Amino acid sequence: MTDSVNRPSHYTFGNIECIDAMKAMSSREEFLGYLRLTHLKYNWRLKHKHGDPIECAEKAQWYWNRFVQELKETESN
Repeated sequence: MTDSVNRPSHYTFGNIECIDAMKAMSSREEFLGYLRLTHLKYNWRLKHKHGDPIECAEKAQWYWNRFVQELKETESN
Protein backbone atom coordinates (compact mmCIF):
# COMPACT_ATOMS: atom_id res chain seq x y z
CA MET A 1 0.00 0.00 0.00
CA THR A 2 1.24 3.49 -0.84
CA ASP A 3 1.76 5.95 1.99
CA SER A 4 0.59 9.24 0.48
CA VAL A 5 1.84 11.27 3.46
CA ASN A 6 5.22 9.90 4.53
CA ARG A 7 6.56 8.38 1.31
CA PRO A 8 4.41 9.08 -1.73
CA SER A 9 5.52 6.87 -4.61
CA HIS A 10 5.17 9.70 -7.13
CA TYR A 11 7.97 11.61 -5.35
CA THR A 12 10.50 8.77 -5.54
CA PHE A 13 12.47 7.67 -8.57
CA GLY A 14 14.81 4.77 -7.92
CA ASN A 15 16.15 5.28 -4.42
CA ILE A 16 16.05 9.08 -4.43
CA GLU A 17 13.16 11.03 -2.97
CA CYS A 18 12.49 14.47 -4.41
CA ILE A 19 12.80 16.14 -0.99
CA ASP A 20 16.31 14.73 -0.55
CA ALA A 21 17.34 16.04 -3.98
CA MET A 22 15.85 19.45 -3.08
CA LYS A 23 17.82 19.50 0.17
CA ALA A 24 21.04 18.62 -1.67
CA MET A 25 20.65 21.51 -4.12
CA SER A 26 19.52 24.12 -1.57
CA SER A 27 21.23 26.15 1.09
CA ARG A 28 20.20 25.50 4.68
CA GLU A 29 18.10 28.66 4.73
CA GLU A 30 16.39 27.83 1.43
CA PHE A 31 15.50 24.32 2.54
CA LEU A 32 14.19 25.43 5.94
CA GLY A 33 12.13 28.11 4.19
CA TYR A 34 10.70 25.53 1.81
CA LEU A 35 9.68 23.26 4.69
CA ARG A 36 8.15 26.13 6.68
CA LEU A 37 6.20 27.50 3.75
CA THR A 38 4.96 24.08 2.60
CA HIS A 39 3.73 23.45 6.15
CA LEU A 40 1.84 26.75 5.94
CA LYS A 41 0.38 25.81 2.54
CA TYR A 42 -1.16 22.59 3.83
CA ASN A 43 -2.60 24.34 6.89
CA TRP A 44 -3.89 27.22 4.77
CA ARG A 45 -5.90 25.04 2.40
CA LEU A 46 -7.03 22.50 4.98
CA LYS A 47 -10.66 23.62 5.07
CA HIS A 48 -10.86 24.69 1.43
CA LYS A 49 -9.37 21.86 -0.62
CA HIS A 50 -11.67 19.10 -1.78
CA GLY A 51 -10.56 15.74 -0.53
CA ASP A 52 -9.36 14.45 2.79
CA PRO A 53 -8.70 17.21 5.35
CA ILE A 54 -7.01 14.69 7.64
CA GLU A 55 -4.48 13.92 4.92
CA CYS A 56 -3.77 17.65 4.49
CA ALA A 57 -3.28 17.97 8.26
CA GLU A 58 -0.95 14.96 8.27
CA LYS A 59 1.08 16.44 5.41
CA ALA A 60 1.33 19.76 7.27
CA GLN A 61 2.52 17.86 10.32
CA TRP A 62 5.04 15.90 8.23
CA TYR A 63 6.60 19.11 6.88
CA TRP A 64 6.72 20.68 10.35
CA ASN A 65 8.31 17.56 11.82
CA ARG A 66 10.92 17.61 9.05
CA PHE A 67 11.52 21.31 9.71
CA VAL A 68 12.18 20.60 13.41
CA GLN A 69 14.39 17.63 12.52
CA GLU A 70 16.47 19.79 10.20
CA LEU A 71 16.82 22.48 12.89
CA LYS A 72 18.00 19.90 15.40
CA GLU A 73 20.53 18.46 12.96
CA THR A 74 22.01 21.81 12.05
CA GLU A 75 22.04 23.11 15.63
CA SER A 76 23.89 20.04 16.89
CA ASN A 77 26.70 20.48 14.33
